[in-house]
Amino acid sequence: MAAVLGSFPPGPRGRAPIYPWDRWLDGQVWELEHGQDFTLDRESFRRAAQVIARRRGLTLKTSVPRGGSTVIMQAVREQ
Repeated sequence: MAAVLGSFPPGPRGRAPIYPWDRWLDGQVWELEHGQDFTLDRESFRRAAQVIARRRGLTLKTSVPRGGSTVIMQAVREQ
């Protein structure tokens, strides 16, 4: 039966990240392989990574090599 609660119960908020963003946005240059490291198409993954980086106050340099299946990226702290 439906009930009205006095407040929202405590607990985890949102979803757990699918990808290890803390590691991939650590400032190193990462080459990530489609199908192994990520499942989105490369351009969608690149855009998603840029949004995550921006939310963390980072700028993301990316390269999507033609004819390949990788995305190369490096996060840098905004100045």
